[in-house]
Amino acid sequence: MTVREAIRKIKGLEAERLSEISGKYMFFIEGGEPSKFVVEIFDGRLEVYEEARPSDCSISTDLETFEGLVGGVVNPFAAFMSGRLKISGDLTFAMKLNKLLGGG
Repeated sequence: MTVREAIRKIKGLEAERLSEISGKYMFFIEGGEPSKFVVEIFDGRLEVYEEARPSDCSISTDLETFEGLVGGVVNPFAAFMSGRLKISGDLTFAMKLNKLLGGG
């Protein structure tokens, strides 16, 4: 799955999946195209911007790990603990990443 395909998947999430999430995730994907994008969620609405913007949480990873996260084969917590996923900013908000990327 490419980064653009992942963005399309994220844009297609149902509003009820987003109801518990409110804020902005900044993604930095090493080797991805685009290599950075922001997912902004407010009131069950989602917007994606293919540029760096201020965010509540920044997530950095490589393309392979990102593809695994979005595909549901890589657990975000396991990727973080192994150093394949770096997070800065609001860690409580970051814990909702699994809901955004396809997990529970």
